[in-house]
Amino acid sequence: MESLGFRNPIFEALAMLAYVWEHVTFFSLVPALIAGAIYQFLDQNAVLKYLGAKTNKVLAYFVASLSGSVLTVCSCTVLPLFSGIYKKRSRIRPAMAFLYSGPAINILAIILTARVLVK
Repeated sequence: MESLGFRNPIFEALAMLAYVWEHVTFFSLVPALIAGAIYQFLDQNAVLKYLGAKTNKVLAYFVASLSGSVLTVCSCTVLPLFSGIYKKRSRIRPAMAFLYSGPAINILAIILTARVLVK
């Protein structure tokens, strides 16, 4: 074990557990709070105006994809945001466009992919 850089496996396991707990808590709590704020403070008419049934489909998908790509979130943290938007009576398809565009085409993911591919 010492050749791998682990001096005390129990200490290393506890340190890793503390690291995971800290990051999981942060990256789960913040999106849940944002989703709650969306649900509580965002006017339902504003959501229906851009993502509702009477909205032009192209506009709805564009708004959902753009708002998903502006947020820098991973696939786990976008789920509470999707839930908050969908509970405001958005149509399922624009909400799904938001859900998939968040982790896929956010600015940091594009920069990271470009840096990996250029090297």
